[in-house]
Amino acid sequence: MSGEPSYSVVVPVFNSSASLYELADRLDLVFSNYSNEPFEIIFVDDGSTTEQTWQSLTELAQRYENIRAFRLSKNFGQGAATLAGIEKARGHWIITMDDDLQHHPEDIPCLLEYRQHDVVIARFSDKKCAYSKKLFSRLKSALDIRLLGLPKNLVSSSFKVITRRVALEILAINTSRPFIIALVLAVTSDIVNVEVVHGERRYGGSNYSVRRSLSLISNLLFNNSAILLRLMSIFGFALAGLSFLFGGFLVVRHLIYQSTVEGWASLMVVMLLSTGVVVACLGVLGEYVSRLIETAERRPLYTIKEERDSMGNS
Repeated sequence: MSGEPSYSVVVPVFNSSASLYELADRLDLVFSNYSNEPFEIIFVDDGSTTEQTWQSLTELAQRYENIRAFRLSKNFGQGAATLAGIEKARGHWIITMDDDLQHHPEDIPCLLEYRQHDVVIARFSDKKCAYSKKLFSRLKSALDIRLLGLPKNLVSSSFKVITRRVALEILAINTSRPFIIALVLAVTSDIVNVEVVHGERRYGGSNYSVRRSLSLISNLLFNNSAILLRLMSIFGFALAGLSFLFGGFLVVRHLIYQSTVEGWASLMVVMLLSTGVVVACLGVLGEYVSRLIETAERRPLYTIKEERDSMGNS
């Protein structure tokens, strides 16, 4: 492909194969009909456990001159894999999407109609996924609004268009566990939604287990928000205030009635409760400190093991 591309499509991949061929064909057709401007497709294999995934990407990179494939040395997570693709992208507009075809390539021109904005995010009219995943999606949307400051009239999804300027700015942010929408909100407020259709999954099952979903929520809470520290502080001051009031009550009662309060059981309950709160707070602090250490050590978000393109480069 000659010249710098106008558009770069970044697709993080994990344990996929069958959907990749159809995705590549449909992306090629969409851009061929949409514009005469050059484009590229960047697949990032996020440490797939199936060798067939990388074999399929290698074959696609050899078949299409505008496809580049990168293989990470281990599974770093979708956010890191997406940033790896964004860093390698050369287009003026960068489109990120999933590999399972639930994001329709044919909707990309609809998003690009609003490319005068910094970021264009797909809003799905009706998500075709399990009820449990819909519940998780609603929880995540509520946290995006409460913790990240996402405007209430917007929703986030991994199907989006970002400008090259925004891409360079989010790549400059040093974080050990990236959360893409948090990075986007840190550099721009010029964000719009475009409603599109969410497709049925026809290849394989979802890679987002309960563990992965909880990990995503954990990254949002600890790496992109200080809300737990604030709640811990509020709860600590409230508990301290109640303790002082209760202590004052006991002193006054003793002075008035000149009696010794037996209260051994209540004292033990208070001590155990206080100890439990302190230990829990130390656990929260420890989680924050461990993640701060990861950031301070400047551990790589990802490492690339192999690369393939139409020229056979590796």
